[in-house]
Amino acid sequence: QEQNLLAKTGLCEQVEELISTIPNDMKGWQDQTNKMNELFNVWKSIGRAPKKENVEIWDRFKGSMNTFYTNKKEFLNSIKQEQMNNYNLKVDLCVEAENLKDSTDWKKTTQDLIRLQQDWKKIGPIPRKHSDKIWKRFRAACDEFFNNKSSHFSSVHENEQQNMEKKLEIIENIKKHKFTADKAKNLDLLKDFQ
Repeated sequence: QEQNLLAKTGLCEQVEELISTIPNDMKGWQDQTNKMNELFNVWKSIGRAPKKENVEIWDRFKGSMNTFYTNKKEFLNSIKQEQMNNYNLKVDLCVEAENLKDSTDWKKTTQDLIRLQQDWKKIGPIPRKHSDKIWKRFRAACDEFFNNKSSHFSSVHENEQQNMEKKLEIIENIKKHKFTADKAKNLDLLKDFQ
């Protein structure tokens, strides 16, 4: 029992050392949780300490474990709050993008949407259950604007090409036309071509 007390005291010291460092990321917390679980499994494998010290050593060990799990819970709550804040920021960006999606001010809106996309990338993670849905919402608004823009300019280019062909045809008609010595008549004819 005295040997068990020494072993359990050593475990208490290891747990106290473990909780003296508070991780600042999920990987660190997962690593510490694994170590805590290992130490607890070793604790359970050790027999009782002398009756007089057994409750005291258990309270010491359990108190350190409780401190560890309280700290972990606080960290996870802060992560959850941060992710919900990030989610709300992304919802705001969705609303902005949706307000811009029908704009025909092509240059300014393009710049605004590119800025929103850059802002999106700067925002940290959000709760996984909302991630796909909010991304699809944002992407749909951006895609709608850029598809409208692309469609508009493709029809503009199409019209420009038709106009060019008509103008070339007029030029050829002017070149082929036989003008007379009557300058007034020629001027009227050029006005007609114009």
